[in-house]
Amino acid sequence: MELLKDGAMDSWQTKRPFRWGIVLFLDRDRVEVPELSHSWISQSPHGFVIKVRHAEDVDLNVVSDEDDVPPAEVQIAIWVDREAPGPVSFSGVIDVPSGVLTVGDADLEDALPIGAGRWSVQIACEPPTHSDRVTVWLRRG
Repeated sequence: MELLKDGAMDSWQTKRPFRWGIVLFLDRDRVEVPELSHSWISQSPHGFVIKVRHAEDVDLNVVSDEDDVPPAEVQIAIWVDREAPGPVSFSGVIDVPSGVLTVGDADLEDALPIGAGRWSVQIACEPPTHSDRVTVWLRRG
């Protein structure tokens, strides 16, 4: 994570298994979780949830019977105060009054200091469903 001079972050990345098959992006002090829908992304006023590749969704054809099967991992990148360089899968707006966006699931959550305010959100997911790469661009809006 790189911080700007005001203490807000500039970018953040992680790669790990998501055993629940979802990743939540929420204001730290809000409790309403977006209701899951049939869509791959659901939004609330203070965050969004993306359905991603489940940790147990692995290709068994590439391991032998003797190997331990590692969980599938999802790569997440967040860029702050930047606009997506090309087409995106989703655009929206969220409020982050606490100034801290949490990213994670029931197993692990990271707290990212992005600054308080209303944020424009652009999201690109590859592949579009059961994604293993998610990129999020946030701009003060």
